[in-house]
Amino acid sequence: MNQKVFLIGIDGGTFDIINPLVEKGDLPNISRFMREGTWGHLTSTLPPMTFPAWPASITGVNPGKLGVSYFIKDLHNYDPSEFVTTADIKTKKIWHYLGEYGKKSIIINIPYLYPPEKINGIMACYFNSRGREDNVLTHPQELAKELSDVIDLDRLLKSRKDFAHISEFSKHTNRSQKEFWLDRLVNFHRTAIEYLKEATLYLMTHYDWDFVMVVFNSSDFVQHKLWCYSEKDHPAYDKELAGKYGDVINDCYKRIDKAIGTIVNKIDKDTTVLLMSDHGFSSLKMNFYINQWLKQKNLLYFKGKYKIALCRVLLSQILTKLRISRFVSLLPERLKNMQIPILWRKRKAFSESVDWKRTKAYAHLNGININLKDREPQGIVTRDEYRDVVDFIKKELFTITDDNTKQPILSKVYEKNEIYHGPYAELATDLQFFFDPPVYGISTELFSDDRLFKVIDKTEKVTGAHQSATQGIFIAHGKTIGREQKTDSPSIIDITPTILYLLGIPIPNEMDGRVLTEILEKEFLDTNPVRFTDDSVFEEGVTKLTEEFSDEMLDKVKSALRDLGYID
Repeated sequence: MNQKVFLIGIDGGTFDIINPLVEKGDLPNISRFMREGTWGHLTSTLPPMTFPAWPASITGVNPGKLGVSYFIKDLHNYDPSEFVTTADIKTKKIWHYLGEYGKKSIIINIPYLYPPEKINGIMACYFNSRGREDNVLTHPQELAKELSDVIDLDRLLKSRKDFAHISEFSKHTNRSQKEFWLDRLVNFHRTAIEYLKEATLYLMTHYDWDFVMVVFNSSDFVQHKLWCYSEKDHPAYDKELAGKYGDVINDCYKRIDKAIGTIVNKIDKDTTVLLMSDHGFSSLKMNFYINQWLKQKNLLYFKGKYKIALCRVLLSQILTKLRISRFVSLLPERLKNMQIPILWRKRKAFSESVDWKRTKAYAHLNGININLKDREPQGIVTRDEYRDVVDFIKKELFTITDDNTKQPILSKVYEKNEIYHGPYAELATDLQFFFDPPVYGISTELFSDDRLFKVIDKTEKVTGAHQSATQGIFIAHGKTIGREQKTDSPSIIDITPTILYLLGIPIPNEMDGRVLTEILEKEFLDTNPVRFTDDSVFEEGVTKLTEEFSDEMLDKVKSALRDLGYID
């Protein structure tokens, strides 16, 4: 086979948005791929989060083999602080397999996958991240300068720095203040889509490639922030702001569709085009305070909330607190980052706020952990007691009902060994649970005034989420792909083996995903049977980074994750 594959990601892409736009004729390129190819829902990982979903898509394995099941490395540390980087993925990625067979890859803008790697090809990451604001990281490193000569990278980076303060808008109940920040959010993502398209066009036409992967992730950002303005029954709906921002999500999809059309026009007809998302999306209308629930079940015990400490606070944060944040973006960077010493009633860390000598279970990040002896820092539950605690929690979770509707809200509760397998499965959270309908989110806030639920109001910064939105999108188009048909919910781990097959590379038997043979033309499949290999999916030292993460970069990643509601 002498094939090429072009994979386009739409982060958080959902048919709930796409199908109505297709029916209106507003997404002509995506509509054509669906009409002329194969499409269906793509089942994400559990949890359906950026991490581990994107890593699963580029490796073909479940999180128990990946070595990561969330944005954080150590999910059994009371104060998780180590964020996952490219190097923490324990298995080969698709470009490693391709490189072994002499095939070249162009990898662009995979969310939270940085620093870039030294690969047989080029890598640029990550255009609209706030993990690092002064550069676009690339391999080779000189590629960043080359891109700067092609697109107005300075404008993109300036827009990104303005947008970096967007998290503060949630503290403004004043409509004009919120509008000020939302304007910058919208402006940044419109710029990011355009420049990501231009960078992709440049790279794919100036460098040799067998495989290209580019991810448009502005869709994820705007859905997190602006979902409430597209639903009149959303508790955070604001009629006046909806008049201005109510169509931004649809507009984002339209811009991505237009970018896709421009890109695909440069691809020859023998190239297979795949579209996918890492998860779906849904409205977020209410948060469930899981730690408060654990307290009510006498499984978790709190201590004090605050302590007095001498802190150094950024001048930009002080100005925001004084409600003059409008001027923050006008200040020189040096003044914005000036640290002012003040006495502060500082919130205690999670570990300091809990009485661990009595606590049997706790929740942070993406599920519930048992405070297991010899695993957790101050664990008290023995291995013999573990089963009883888990069974009790599972049983009680299914009794949770909405305060207003009195209806059960949980659809699934999983133990980690039910959804993960492999050498790193034990690193995952002990229990994960999912809501039905998916309009509920998890808050791991410890102190919630004894409330189990809180309605999302107009001051919240996140009004759309995907904690329980497991169904993403999958569309395949090309000469070897069946026409005008739907496929039965392929899994996100099927993406890599399918691409390897299309590029004539044997599939490792250790890979969890499968080749999506049902999407292929029978004649092509008969002529090119699937081949397998006993080569391991694990390989020491296969990832070679162009640079290491600095503490400053990690702090910015943490801020970005908090801004999108992924961590408290």
